[in-house]
Amino acid sequence: MIFPGDLRLDGVRAEPYASVALIGVPLPSIAGAAFPMPPSTPPRPPSVPPCVGREKELEALRSLYLEAQEKGERLALLEGLTGVGKARILREFRSRIRLEGGVVLEGSCIPGRAFGPFSDIVEAALRFLEEVGHAPSFELEALACVDGCHRFWWQHTSTVPGTVPSPSLDDAETSALERRLRLFDTIRSLLQQVAEIRPPVVMIHDLDRADRGTLTLLQFLLDEGSGPWTENVAPERTLRALFVGSVRTDSRAVAGESIGSLRRLEGTRRIEVGHLDEEGVRAYLTAPDTIARIFERTGGMPEAIDLLLEGDPLTPEARVKRIVEDMSTKARSLLEALAALDAPADLDLLATITGAPVDAAARAEFKDCELLTTHITE
Repeated sequence: MIFPGDLRLDGVRAEPYASVALIGVPLPSIAGAAFPMPPSTPPRPPSVPPCVGREKELEALRSLYLEAQEKGERLALLEGLTGVGKARILREFRSRIRLEGGVVLEGSCIPGRAFGPFSDIVEAALRFLEEVGHAPSFELEALACVDGCHRFWWQHTSTVPGTVPSPSLDDAETSALERRLRLFDTIRSLLQQVAEIRPPVVMIHDLDRADRGTLTLLQFLLDEGSGPWTENVAPERTLRALFVGSVRTDSRAVAGESIGSLRRLEGTRRIEVGHLDEEGVRAYLTAPDTIARIFERTGGMPEAIDLLLEGDPLTPEARVKRIVEDMSTKARSLLEALAALDAPADLDLLATITGAPVDAAARAEFKDCELLTTHITE
């Protein structure tokens, strides 16, 4: 339970009717405007920090991508503490691959959204095939539930535009396992068709937050020892793609068996992202973007620059405060309502508590604010 002054903020528990509750690390309460910020203060425009001092990690990803093009599916696990710069490395790697004409398919793991990242990946892959003038060479029926599945996703019938449901999909005797294998194999076929044109980089952000279905599907796509398409045995079944997953090592999920099983795969390479060394810090501070940000904050006043450098490192509490301050007024009001309520609640109830209309954009921002995770229960 959450009590005033002892707010726990690293998760949201979703009840059957999509109620939410704050749980996690004790942090200062935001109820009652504990963060002194005028309601009318506009959010700061997001800045894009530079990616410098990470050539070693980028070169490791590049090397593994070339290996995947030659030998087949590979997985790079980009592992590091929260805030160490994994997202910056992936952003830079994505830019470099696309500048070379490569294909990058990506999705993020959102707790409570089964197969969530692959929903976005499948959509991007189908869009790529359409752009290059290639029709899918497989049946799309098994992709009927790519848009946010739940654990009973296999009960759906085909809803893919332009397809006609197969009688076999509506057959009551068709088991859940058969439907799942059909979905998995269809996604593999889709990625293979993309790879025949251009070997893709498939990025999965926040893999430590992945649901069991996402992890099982990823293992299916990578596990060269579980089927007849093993490397050098059936080249036509080889999936020439590099999968990249970012993993927070300070997350409890990394100790689980699912992440451990991915680490043990022969085609997996772990890339540890540590703190910048002195040369990396020098490169970071002298990057044009960094200089521009420092100048914007200080106006070029030496004393102000010194105060900026002498400030305390960002604590978890300060990080939460920064996130909350960057939220729009409407989204922040939902967070404050949840903290004040001190109980699970759905979004409609939270919107009622705020006493003001809350639009869809604010609701989406609230759910995606990094302070919350969702967990669906029956």
